[in-house]
Amino acid sequence: MWSSKWIIASVLTEENIIYDALEEILYRSGHLSKRYSYIDTLRLNLGVCNTKVLLIVLIGIAIYIISLRVKNHIGVEKKIFLHMTAILFVSFYPFIWYYFTKNHSTSHSYFTWRELGISVFGLLTIGVMRVKDFYAGIER
Repeated sequence: MWSSKWIIASVLTEENIIYDALEEILYRSGHLSKRYSYIDTLRLNLGVCNTKVLLIVLIGIAIYIISLRVKNHIGVEKKIFLHMTAILFVSFYPFIWYYFTKNHSTSHSYFTWRELGISVFGLLTIGVMRVKDFYAGIER
């Protein structure tokens, strides 16, 4: 939907707006200008957010790793385990976004850090699912 404006502009102006847009995407993603590395992008975005957020992310990762280790001991259902894995995959979205938009995410880290909320929410959701499943296993 957002790229349709380039197609319409190319047709109406008879200029190759699509090429210009792709070149701008490559520039803003940091692939044409090697100004920032991925580590710089992560450092700036994680540095803007509160250190409590980082603590929550680390706790969430620890809960997920522990849940993998004790999975067989408390009998986690396969369906819940697959849901948790899918949520964990979505939780990595901000880091994938930062990789493909290094230049943009570094230049605008004062607002792109908020994408880390996706990771925090996902990891906390996994933690709640683990606790809920743990107590459901006890009741059986």
